[in-house]
Amino acid sequence: MMKMRFHGIVSTDCIQMSAISDNYNLSEALKLSINADPDMLIFSNQQSPIWQNPADIIDLIYTPV
Repeated sequence: MMKMRFHGIVSTDCIQMSAISDNYNLSEALKLSINADPDMLIFSNQQSPIWQNPADIIDLIYTPV
């Protein structure tokens, strides 16, 4: 694995923004994002056409693939 020697916090962009949601469903976007090893996953719930319960998103994160 390549080391970037970056010592700050790494966060995703909003997982529900159109650039992501137009190409991946939420489960796929979460899997790809988590595999990139960020410190924070960002959800705004303002980009999605339907409101999603945060508890449902947490369940998706912990669901084995």
